[in-house]
Amino acid sequence: MIRLFILSDVRLFREAMSVALSQIVRFTVVGTAGYRLEAIHRICCWRPDVVLADLTSSGSVDAVRTIADAQPRLRIIGLGVRELERELIACSQAGVHGYLSPDATMEELTSLSESVARGESYSRETTAALAGRIGHSPQDRLEPDELTTRECEVLRLIERGLSNKEIARDLRIALPTAKNHVHNILSKLDLGRRSQAAAHMRRRAFAPADPGAARRKVAALAP
Repeated sequence: MIRLFILSDVRLFREAMSVALSQIVRFTVVGTAGYRLEAIHRICCWRPDVVLADLTSSGSVDAVRTIADAQPRLRIIGLGVRELERELIACSQAGVHGYLSPDATMEELTSLSESVARGESYSRETTAALAGRIGHSPQDRLEPDELTTRECEVLRLIERGLSNKEIARDLRIALPTAKNHVHNILSKLDLGRRSQAAAHMRRRAFAPADPGAARRKVAALAP
């Protein structure tokens, strides 16, 4: 059972989504809220697996960034995201793990929710858009010599929301070693927070060096 939380300033939208998703056996809607401070409190209390965030209202992306910073383990899907480069980049930087366009279907929403809950990121459509639009931007390409192989492994675990202790256990390394890797990653990438490192990983994972790699990346990550 996947626990969902719905964020939207439109009450009618929240209620309609809640009713529709509650009728699907594999989902349960644990709560809804508008973009107010109480949203963070409710999310902390109900501990959903996935937050469905309506990103059509002004300021919603900034609000989602605040929520993602407060709850780094949280998996977030942005709803109503237009296929525009600036919106896709803004969502990625805000900590969103998957996107659906305004004309997406309920079937696409349920499929993406299951994928994101499993730890995957990005929908088929927006993966292709990111690979095609952002993949050719030099400033978004992760150069091989920026991070060591081990640091790349640690960065992937940071993107999944693991703590330093969990990273150490997963990689079978000492906790101080894991902390050093995280510190080095933030230092090399000139970042201040783990959530920024996670956003960096999601954004630059879609910037391969050649078109063939882009197609392989899309095929591998699309649900």
